[in-house]
Amino acid sequence: MKNIDHDRLFKELLTNFFAEFIDLFLPAVSKYLDRNSIQFLDKEIFTDVTAGEKHEADLIAKCRFLGRDTFFLIHTEPQSTRKSNFALRMFIYFSRLIEKYGLPVYSIALLSYDKPKSPEKTGFVVEFPDYKTLEYNFVAIQLNRLNWRDFLKQENPVASALMSKMGFNENERVTVKKECLRMIARLKLDTARAHLLSGFVDSYLRLKDAEIEQFNREVRSLPKRERKAVMKLTTSWKEEGIQIGLQQASTSLVLRLLKKRFPKLAKKTELQIQKLPTEKLQDLGEALLDFKDKTDLENWLTTASDKN
Repeated sequence: MKNIDHDRLFKELLTNFFAEFIDLFLPAVSKYLDRNSIQFLDKEIFTDVTAGEKHEADLIAKCRFLGRDTFFLIHTEPQSTRKSNFALRMFIYFSRLIEKYGLPVYSIALLSYDKPKSPEKTGFVVEFPDYKTLEYNFVAIQLNRLNWRDFLKQENPVASALMSKMGFNENERVTVKKECLRMIARLKLDTARAHLLSGFVDSYLRLKDAEIEQFNREVRSLPKRERKAVMKLTTSWKEEGIQIGLQQASTSLVLRLLKKRFPKLAKKTELQIQKLPTEKLQDLGEALLDFKDKTDLENWLTTASDKN
């Protein structure tokens, strides 16, 4: 999908609901995981020795074994596109993490791509005709091979979000979105976390006009209390969408005006302008009428940055 920051969405989901993620997909791990010990480590950047490319191990949690004074790592790697050498990369992450931290590593691949639906490899093996040198395995959670209906009764915040990326028919899109939101509403989370989940669902299940009409009809048929809770979640998207629309329109207008004044606008300057909030963009739109040269613009941007 275009214009979706997959890494950010999945990182926000997992860091806010990591224990629930483990509960949902790895109940055996939940039994020996001390939930109060979970600590997220900084991203690890590794160089792929075979291709010379740099890769980041996305989410690394340091956890304590329940009832013991020893620790282990859970490395979770969300993957939005299929890569031919993915199993090798998982092994490289595994070996480098053990090398650096000296702790056992539980490896998880969270695969969110829509296609293909053929099973992903879950291990990396080095063997000879007479001897197996290495066998490394990891857990692969391949969302497009899971049926969303199997998760309807889980009452788990991670399920409420990830059902939007599981396997379903095209004519089920409206039903899936409605059921995701009903689950979020039933969980009775604080506003910020509820909006995080509903925003995740909306990012991956953007309905077409006809589907929106169907969605609204089906939501109106819900019991009053549930209907109000679901509609409250959808209102937050609309408000956020309006703000994003205003931001994009203001940015586009200001950049067009500036490029008429200063045709060779530096890329660095463009990026500074694109990061300005809507109210600052409106101030810049008024101020640029008095700019005599690019120095005036640079000084204005510096002052605006200092005030933030």
